[in-house]
Amino acid sequence: MVALGVTVLVRAWTPHAAFMLFLPAVMISAWYGQFLAGTIATLLSVMVASVFVLQSSLLDEVEFVIVATLVAMTTSALAAAQRRRDDGRRSELAREQASRMEAELSSQAKTDFLALLGHELRQPVGVILTASELLARAPDSRARDRAKATLDRQSALMLRLIDDLLDLSRVQRGVLALRAEAVDGVQLFEEIAHAARPILMRRGHRFTLSLPPGPIVIFVDDARMRQIASNLLTNAAKYTDQGGDIALIVETHGDTLRLCVRDTGRGIPSELLPTIFDLYQRSRPEGEGMGVGLAVVKALTEAHGGTVEASSGGNGRGAEFIVTLPGAVDTRAARSRPLELPAVS
Repeated sequence: MVALGVTVLVRAWTPHAAFMLFLPAVMISAWYGQFLAGTIATLLSVMVASVFVLQSSLLDEVEFVIVATLVAMTTSALAAAQRRRDDGRRSELAREQASRMEAELSSQAKTDFLALLGHELRQPVGVILTASELLARAPDSRARDRAKATLDRQSALMLRLIDDLLDLSRVQRGVLALRAEAVDGVQLFEEIAHAARPILMRRGHRFTLSLPPGPIVIFVDDARMRQIASNLLTNAAKYTDQGGDIALIVETHGDTLRLCVRDTGRGIPSELLPTIFDLYQRSRPEGEGMGVGLAVVKALTEAHGGTVEASSGGNGRGAEFIVTLPGAVDTRAARSRPLELPAVS
């Protein structure tokens, strides 16, 4: 419409340039609407100029169609190239922003981790110092025994935390080496259950160990298997209120070992289940610890070529953690042996 109006106005001075002023309309159409819009603009220009401006010859119309089509093609190609450049710049900018945000989050996570690590180490160190002072001033053997038991318990807590951190570091660096060997599975898990006895007794939990009948031989790294099971039992104990039930269930299915730790504790919110095994994640936002234990379980299980999964009915409905890995050779049915641990006031 603009080209038509300008052509009518200047037609008195340039009667032979009927189509010339329609070229900007073709270019604009091709730039914003690409080649199809430019082609339509070309045809409309020929029709308008031929009918309403002057009686142009067929040769003029053909020449304009050819010229305008070439202009539309060139303009649309330039517009497409410009859009690709703009899209590339936007994508690059988005990547830079994402990288910057990721770096900021990583930096914040490291800061939070160091603060949490300091808090977790400060607590047992403070208890150890207090127990050491009490041990030095203990008036009798009973008081010394209590102080020594506190020292042993807190030292073991610190050692387990440090071991977990070192193992995670080895896994992330790809230098964790497993020493798989034939292990008496019944004896192994009985020892694991008895090793967990102190923390379960302190919290007054009822504990049940379920094992396959008869001997089973599994090919695992003995120390890492103990670490997997003890971390799961410790996690269950932390999130189960006093007097709750915790079960360690060991089953064999063909050549596969299935280890299940089940509790009647506080449960896991559904929104945390997908990330429960991530580093620094805890079973509940208000939970204890650093969120390292379950990450260690996942790393060591996968190092054995196995898998671990968690499930929960939600708040107050307990949780279940299942470790599945190859190794069992005895396929007979499991038997249940409850180990009643007395509650401690």
